[in-house]
Amino acid sequence: MKVQKKVILILSIFNIFIIVRHVNSLDLAGIQNDFNAYADSVINSMPLNAAVGLNWSDAYIGNLPFHFGGGVSFGTITMDKGPFVKEAANLGANTSKIDPGGGDFDKTFIPAYVLDLRFGGFGLPFDVGGKIGYLWKVEDWKNSNFGLNFIIAGCDIRFAVLKGGPVLPKVSIGLGFNYVNGGIDLDMAENTEFSALSNIKITAEKPVLDLFWETRTLEVKAQISKTIGGPVFNLYLGLGGGYAWSNAGYKIKSNLNYTNGDVKTPISQAQGDIQAVGIGGFDQFDANGFSAIKDGYGGFFRTYGGFSLNFAIIKVDLMFMFVVPGFNYGFTLGLRAQS
Repeated sequence: MKVQKKVILILSIFNIFIIVRHVNSLDLAGIQNDFNAYADSVINSMPLNAAVGLNWSDAYIGNLPFHFGGGVSFGTITMDKGPFVKEAANLGANTSKIDPGGGDFDKTFIPAYVLDLRFGGFGLPFDVGGKIGYLWKVEDWKNSNFGLNFIIAGCDIRFAVLKGGPVLPKVSIGLGFNYVNGGIDLDMAENTEFSALSNIKITAEKPVLDLFWETRTLEVKAQISKTIGGPVFNLYLGLGGGYAWSNAGYKIKSNLNYTNGDVKTPISQAQGDIQAVGIGGFDQFDANGFSAIKDGYGGFFRTYGGFSLNFAIIKVDLMFMFVVPGFNYGFTLGLRAQS
């Protein structure tokens, strides 16, 4: 009986050792093969992310000194879920926060907010606006495996084609510039191994995955708006088109160790050895982690519209917008004071 108990104890200790030493193994070829689809899906959604804020229901607010306002806009925009979630899973991240429930819905939602201001011009019928939104890294209050951060900034100028009246609507044309820089951090398994073929193994200790993006957009837009049913209800519709300079990528942040076969090898040799077996596209590969980034440039077309409820100088604004390429969409809710 004593011998049996000793055997059981030894086996239990051995099993615990196996569990503690378990390493999550991931394929570098699969990661890089799916990288372009992930980056393209993010890049296609960036003009929409940049467009949050300054979409006020009035196509033109009038001139100073009496016409100005400011408030806050909250919104969410979409990007294609499939490539986004697949690449995060390829990289070994916990995807439950970006794909809750794992349903068939093909979009994932990215939240945003901005503070926006607008002032009427002097003399000529125009107004100018500015916006800023900043979110430092916020981790989920229940689990530490999700962190979102972003900065959104922009400005525009709009010229009144029609100032509006009892019958005629307000119509304006404008030019705007926007900037977005953001990302999501996702925790990974405590011990993760990235491999290529059977001999190349990169081990990461307590890694964190950073999915990141950045864009600059220049947009020409036109808007029409009309107050109906008295001064309380304002409808509006806008069209925009422009050009975006964007990039998207990922970074594994961790201390890395490299073995080729059974030989511990300097990490500086890893990128060359990996490229030699046909896996490329890395932007960085050193002892502090590795990353890949893709640039994307191109035109886009956006349509937006909605309505506002007006209570004296307080306006509550609800808007829907849609952008191509990418066929992404978004919603914003704005609250502002406007004279």
